[in-house]
Amino acid sequence: MNSQSNPPETFETKRLLVRALTPEDDILINEAVQASHSELSQFMTWCHPDYNLKDATAWIHQAISKWQTAEHFTFAIIENLSGKLIGSVGLNIIDKADTANLGYWIHSAYCGRGYASEAATGLFRYSEKFLSFKKLEIVMSTRNPASRQVAINLKAKFEGLTSNRLVSTDENHDAFVYALYPEPPK
Repeated sequence: MNSQSNPPETFETKRLLVRALTPEDDILINEAVQASHSELSQFMTWCHPDYNLKDATAWIHQAISKWQTAEHFTFAIIENLSGKLIGSVGLNIIDKADTANLGYWIHSAYCGRGYASEAATGLFRYSEKFLSFKKLEIVMSTRNPASRQVAINLKAKFEGLTSNRLVSTDENHDAFVYALYPEPPK
């Protein structure tokens, strides 16, 4: 992947400020995860039963470190209207050459409002402009219709169903795989 040496740490959408995580976000991330634990823990292995501030702090420090090495580009999602941190969206490298995974989660109180789709669309556009991935994958459990709807909203191409692709705390999940392909430069 050939990325701009220092891609911007923020972008905006119609209703959101999407910015790189900072160490000061640890309490806000922890609060959002705690409030959304029952939903997130079904699909996110990092959202274990004892998730706490220490976990949020460690995750943020890892995200900041991996941003500096261009392995991850992880953002906080801030709702403009309230100024509240309502989730996260990011890209992590899954293929050193040219492919990344696009992931997202939204605080349960803010689900169903299109924020995940809006943030993911913004990140896709950001990726086209500042990074040079040839493919962004979106992978979700077949049991997660809300996440699948985000991929559909992004007009991502359905690439298939894979068995036991995702590991959860209690079992493996089959997964749907979608992909976004940036427009070729003109």
